[in-house]
Amino acid sequence: MGEIKVKIELENFGDRYWFLKKKIKEEDIKKYQIDAIVDTGAVMLALPQDVVEELGLEILRTVVVTYADERKEERGKTCRWNCYNKNRQEIYEYRLYSRTA
Repeated sequence: MGEIKVKIELENFGDRYWFLKKKIKEEDIKKYQIDAIVDTGAVMLALPQDVVEELGLEILRTVVVTYADERKEERGKTCRWNCYNKNRQEIYEYRLYSRTA
């Protein structure tokens, strides 16, 4: 079975807000491009820890997640961030991150 990947651009939602309020320049919005693996059965989007840090996302709380193989681990939930794919924008709120890249 093969993997389906799509190139997406992630953006710090708070930075975009401050840009719209004319408090920062557009080039100061933290962004990150990544080839994401598409998982049609996923209920949340997982980000590598280094991406979370690069975007400057805050960890709001931790939750226990269950993987497809029934493993359970504690992961952090982040604040909002934007996701762009071919001019389509999604705003994600409180999504999980992964500890590894």
